[in-house]
Amino acid sequence: MFIEEHPDELSPLTREAILELRDSWLRALERERQAGQKYDRLVKENDDAKRLMTIPGIGVKSAGALLAHGGEASRFATAGSSPPRSGWCPGYYALC
Repeated sequence: MFIEEHPDELSPLTREAILELRDSWLRALERERQAGQKYDRLVKENDDAKRLMTIPGIGVKSAGALLAHGGEASRFATAGSSPPRSGWCPGYYALC
């Protein structure tokens, strides 16, 4: 890393600020990784998500997104009323 290879090219204050920013960024990345793991675990434990994931091409992220967006399937009067709300059917009027 530049800071370690060129210690005299930065002032001590600049060096300290850069290292603090780097550490903060690394902590944020770790929190994001942990949140993603928690999200995946929660989706995998959800019975509705498990049913959605039996559809070819629907994995953990897609099932979670569908549930987060649509919620209870009973909200929709018909199966056809869900795609336009979700944005999951491109060209809805022509294709679905």
